Amino acid sequence: MQRMPVRARTLAPLLLLSIWVAAPPAAAQGTVATPLSGGSVIDTSLTAAEAHDYVIRLRRGESAVLTVRQNGVDVVVELRGPDGRILDAVDSPTGRTGEERAEIMGGTGGTFGVRVRPYSPGEPAGRYRLSISEWRDARATARVLGQRARARDSAVAWLRSSAQPLRLDGLAQLRPLQQALQGARVVGLGEATHGSRELGDLRLGVTQHLVREHGFRLIAVEYSGVGLTLLNRWAHGMPVDEEERQRMVESGWIGRRPMRELAEWARTWNADHPGDRVTLVGLDAHGNARAQAIVRELLAGAYDESFVARFDSASAELGEADARAAVFGNSSVGQASHRTLLEVLARLDADAPMLAARFGADTTAAARRAARWLLQFADFNMAGPGNGRSRDWYMAVNLLDALESAPAGTRAVFWAHNAHVAISPERSPRNRTTGGYLREALGCGYRPFATSFGSGGFVAQRAADAGGRLLVASLPMAPEETLDGVMARVHDDAAFSAWPCGVENASVPGWLRDPRPMHWIGGIFDPDAPPTAAFQPFTLVRDFDGIFYLPAVTAEEPPAGWPPRRD
Repeated sequence: MQRMPVRARTLAPLLLLSIWVAAPPAAAQGTVATPLSGGSVIDTSLTAAEAHDYVIRLRRGESAVLTVRQNGVDVVVELRGPDGRILDAVDSPTGRTGEERAEIMGGTGGTFGVRVRPYSPGEPAGRYRLSISEWRDARATARVLGQRARARDSAVAWLRSSAQPLRLDGLAQLRPLQQALQGARVVGLGEATHGSRELGDLRLGVTQHLVREHGFRLIAVEYSGVGLTLLNRWAHGMPVDEEERQRMVESGWIGRRPMRELAEWARTWNADHPGDRVTLVGLDAHGNARAQAIVRELLAGAYDESFVARFDSASAELGEADARAAVFGNSSVGQASHRTLLEVLARLDADAPMLAARFGADTTAAARRAARWLLQFADFNMAGPGNGRSRDWYMAVNLLDALESAPAGTRAVFWAHNAHVAISPERSPRNRTTGGYLREALGCGYRPFATSFGSGGFVAQRAADAGGRLLVASLPMAPEETLDGVMARVHDDAAFSAWPCGVENASVPGWLRDPRPMHWIGGIFDPDAPPTAAFQPFTLVRDFDGIFYLPAVTAEEPPAGWPPRRD
């Protein structure tokens, strides 16, 4: 799994705000904090076993900006308030070089703590240079805050000019949405958390509207490919093993209720529209136990025992990795298993005509498709050096393959986290998001929409919990310096705003042209993390073509029987 930064440098303005859900950090034993003041410069070395503590005394209304330039060691800069509680933990995605930048607003004044520590115990020894790059008195601080407020005001006005109030029963009258759908082949619908009820309801409601009113007939989901193949058969009225279908519907915790309701709605739609059906497609290679069984059954009938034994060995490793992935554990797969699965797929592809003649075209096609999912899983989880593709790459590949296999002109809805739906054009070609690959392939035929919220609850897996247990957490109102906070001012209630694909930067306020924090809760959450851990930076008008905003959300009901047993 890719490392996510503790937080990006663009979140520094959040330090203006009150602290919540954070616990006091452990103090470095036997250390004396070094005082910092305007013009301070400290050039020193740091080993993996060290943590360096500093203090800054600010009077009421003052502020300071400190910069830490890394040289051979990746550091985290932790900031603590006068009460000792953590304000922030800054770690930009710069690795062992580049700068970490943090800003402290004095508020009512007091002594603030700064700790510089290695990112992980495995970091090599290196050096860093800490400097106070700005020290502002109360007047200068007020001037900076005023400039930021005016910049946010311009962003609110620009978003408001293309926004309308959002109601699920009024989507047909939502002009910005209708305009954004023109020429769209694929519409990406993101989510800011994996476990908020209203976000799931919003995405399902918008999808139903797209099917009914705009002719979308393919629904592609960040979900097990083999699992949705089974649910799609059920949604089309085909016979399936009911016990297996129930297991698939109730597997995992991410999106369990919305997926169940989507499948039930698709089944009803298809029964009522037998000549104009909706197809469900899973884009993810996780949850692949059934895929392993499908491939093995064909291999056992077509190839010698030694080849099947090699597959069994690779399959066992995949099964263990897949189980760990279900609780966000280490899902790495060895290179030997990767090579075996590559050979299995190559053989099935090369022998396809003979296999189809012997075992049937449908059986052969199902085994080849299942083998592709297994290879994809091994590829993006491959341990050690190699040229494996990313999970986002394969989700894009699977969606484009589904479009190619569908009738000409089919339009698709794409469900995933905001992090996958976003275009993120600044990323390197090898590390693009699924949305980035889709924009490359389809141009403005791909239109991604984010979802955000002001405050509320969600379900997530507890961070660093070996058992994969879930928690229900809640966040207060998003700060004013976030995209969520700005959207809260666009309308008094829920709202949707959209803009043209590739909107010219010159017409966009400067505040929206830079990365800004937006709620971003993945599958894992640490309730003791700094407040800014609930956000990641997005450049709204470059990463998305529109945004749905809900003022408040509530947590989904955690599923019973989670985490799953591993016998």
